[in-house]
Amino acid sequence: MGSLQESFSKELQRCEDKIKSLKVKIIRLRRRLNENQIETPSGRKQRDKVSELRKLLQESNKKFTYRVKETLSNVFSPSQVGMVLGEKSKPKWSDDELKKALTFRYLNKRSFLFIRKHFNYPLPGPSTLSRFAREIELRSKIVNNLPDVLLPEDYPVTNTTLSDRLSDHDSD
Repeated sequence: MGSLQESFSKELQRCEDKIKSLKVKIIRLRRRLNENQIETPSGRKQRDKVSELRKLLQESNKKFTYRVKETLSNVFSPSQVGMVLGEKSKPKWSDDELKKALTFRYLNKRSFLFIRKHFNYPLPGPSTLSRFAREIELRSKIVNNLPDVLLPEDYPVTNTTLSDRLSDHDSD
């Protein structure tokens, strides 16, 4: 019986020691937690410095973006600049941009698609150009049906539609 009591006593002592060590760890962790929550002058200075650096970074990014836009605008249209910078995934193309792209597409479909795909050159997609061509055809049909009195004398009137010309050219 004595040995059972001794082993029980030893186990109890180990458990009490373990509890004491855990209490000490809890106290240390609470101190660390409180130290991190207390506002220190050096901590405040560091936080202010980080905030100041963030503001400088944002200003620098704005200036950089402005300069890039300014530089790219010498080569690209506003919609294309937006696509290059990732600001626009689906830009609103102007009629002028669509006319130029449609002309390029009409002249050589393979080149148009190659440049658009492999060089990532920002150009309107084929469906956008088709929709624009249909709008042009609708306008030309309306114009073709106007009385001659309303049209200027030198206004060219054709019977072939743009989509007919594009589909003929696509078979090349």
